[in-house]
Amino acid sequence: MTYQENFTLPTELLEQVAEQFGFALPGKTQLVGQLNGDVGYTTAAGLSGNIAFSGGTLALAGKMAEVEPASVLFEGRKASMEPVTIRQGADVLKIGAAY
Repeated sequence: MTYQENFTLPTELLEQVAEQFGFALPGKTQLVGQLNGDVGYTTAAGLSGNIAFSGGTLALAGKMAEVEPASVLFEGRKASMEPVTIRQGADVLKIGAAY
């Protein structure tokens, strides 16, 4: 079985999908931006492709922060995100992940 999808979505849809799977952003957290991706799946190799986030802002408890572009890469059973920078005034946070 093979499946391939190329897409562009607003992040608001991501929040709704996450909630359907039992994941919810805490309190008054809001993520705004756009997701672009090219993701495929085969029974032999699993998930492959990437999802990029751009044009983003993040609101935490009413305070706005700018989110630099980020990308999540899928390779079989692995997923990774290179460090992304989040800025709120003079404060800077870098976050990366691997699973």
